[in-house]
Amino acid sequence: MEPAHLWEYMLGAAAETIPFCLSQQIFGVLIVLALVLVAGGRCLNAKIVDLKRQADQQLAVESSGGAVHHVPWRERECSEIGPCSWDPRELTKRVADMQRFHLRLVLLGHEVNHVFGGVLFFQYGMDVVTLIGFVALMVTKPDQVPAERAMFLVSILTFGAFVTLFYVPLVQSHEQATAVITNLRDLLKTTAKLRGKERHLQKRLEIFYSASGRHVSTFEGARLLHITRIFIVTTLSLTLSIAVLCYELLNLHILEK
Repeated sequence: MEPAHLWEYMLGAAAETIPFCLSQQIFGVLIVLALVLVAGGRCLNAKIVDLKRQADQQLAVESSGGAVHHVPWRERECSEIGPCSWDPRELTKRVADMQRFHLRLVLLGHEVNHVFGGVLFFQYGMDVVTLIGFVALMVTKPDQVPAERAMFLVSILTFGAFVTLFYVPLVQSHEQATAVITNLRDLLKTTAKLRGKERHLQKRLEIFYSASGRHVSTFEGARLLHITRIFIVTTLSLTLSIAVLCYELLNLHILEK
């Protein structure tokens, strides 16, 4: 290779590689924030499930006509978030703490979407376009040499991972937020069966359930893309459909015979 062409190749490679690496660093920050939301959602769901376990124990005691302190210690399962006694006032405070924690998660999600929404939109769009381009090249060039075919295959796997595996934490964050709604619904069904003295706890849970349904953390790209499990599956389906379409158009004259 001549020196002039070598410099052109090096400059071209640098112009492609450096922006790509910088964009992946920005996306790496987004993944870290998504993992923070996933961890927070799991912690919150664990507390709700644990409170549900306590409510089930109290309901069993009331159904048997006994009191909480009459149940032998060894026959009761201690809660991870507190003692085994059923104190409505204390539990109401814990629910209020959970609600404040949930609010912090929601505010963090809104702030992440505000800062990274545009970046996520263009990042996802360029990755999908690149993936579709390599798939089209793979399908529409039947006379590829082995090295070229291997390069296309590696590129397809790489950008396929960019639009699927790298977005798993973002999808998990959304699923943890929806799990909060489901767990709160189950908890409300149990507490609704308890005696009237639990009305303050029930009211607090209803407010929490209503707020969690209105504010579900979802990563958004410029308010146009909503990163969920269905959206990722749709992207792969679109890529496969375009590959099939390119193949059929290329071999249309063969199919007509």
